[in-house]
Amino acid sequence: MQHTATQTVHQQSAVPDWVEAFIGSIAAAVAAQLRQQHAAMQKAAKPAAGSPFMSVNEAAVFLRCKPQRLYDLISARRLGSYKDGGRVLIKRSELEMYVTAVEQGRAGANRATDQR
Repeated sequence: MQHTATQTVHQQSAVPDWVEAFIGSIAAAVAAQLRQQHAAMQKAAKPAAGSPFMSVNEAAVFLRCKPQRLYDLISARRLGSYKDGGRVLIKRSELEMYVTAVEQGRAGANRATDQR
């Protein structure tokens, strides 16, 4: 019996069902963990209702910047902070005043360049 290339049947290497099931269970576990971490981050990013204070992470979300930027502003005394044990808190009103001052500074700089 002659063996030709056309008679050879190439079989695809099949992955056993248990491997597919194992990979699926790992993917489900990772997805659940990511959802849990995302929910925890969202919860931490929301300031307590009615509280005049924000944590550094909440303030960073408010300003859409990294927390390190807030620590830099606090260190430069451009933004006030309060310590509560190990937590650093920032008054919401101070953040709003800072944003207003920055906006006014930009508006003033724009007016000065327009007058040249």
